[in-house]
Amino acid sequence: MSAMLGRLALPDDHVLLAIDYVVDDPVLDGVYDPRWVSLTADGTLVLHRGDVDAIFGTTATKLDAAGLERAWAAINRSGIFTDGSLVLPGFPQAGGPATRDVFRVDDGKRSTKLTIASLGSEAIYTGAVPIPAGEMALRTAAAQLIGDLRSMGGDDPWTPPALLLWWRTELPGDWDATIVAWPLAVDLASAGHSIDHAVWKRCVRLDGSEAAAVARFARTLPIDHLVEARSVRYAINLRAIHPDEIDQIACP
Repeated sequence: MSAMLGRLALPDDHVLLAIDYVVDDPVLDGVYDPRWVSLTADGTLVLHRGDVDAIFGTTATKLDAAGLERAWAAINRSGIFTDGSLVLPGFPQAGGPATRDVFRVDDGKRSTKLTIASLGSEAIYTGAVPIPAGEMALRTAAAQLIGDLRSMGGDDPWTPPALLLWWRTELPGDWDATIVAWPLAVDLASAGHSIDHAVWKRCVRLDGSEAAAVARFARTLPIDHLVEARSVRYAINLRAIHPDEIDQIACP
């Protein structure tokens, strides 16, 4: 463990950093995993991998003591270990396509939450930028931190302790999807319960070995896909549930 953090004798599963990418859109509400980065006191770095053509590409890397030191130094250097909320002038703050990155840091003595709206969109302005210099510097440092942490990750798959599985039947727009046989015991005709959603029609929460089996399969499943079970085709999606939110997430 980091020398700085070791003095606090934190439990291994203590979340030092969580970065959530929140999209304010009813279609996505509750369906996707907003957790982009998670770092626990034992050095486990969990990263969402959007560059992988799979519906579940999240990885987990166990940093050694030196790696955890580097990660913690980067967190402190970035300035995100503070409370606050930064808006982006001219962008919606709620509704529609509004997005925000939420940085939560907790070293065992102090817990903070920093929200930065539309991080990465600062380049939209021409001429004078209506953002205070200090906020612009913090935005830049926050984006750099995400990049720094991603560079520390590897390719080892992460298996969540639980997940929500969402699915719907085939639509005309799925005409060019990759078709894959559904190999799992979950009965897509009857599992879970029907839901009122713009895209997904059924949902079930799975824990333990059932969740692990779905996660393993989802790593092999391309984003544009249909699974086929008993001659019926479905699109599926999953929302991983992280250990620190195990009692908070459920199907609607």
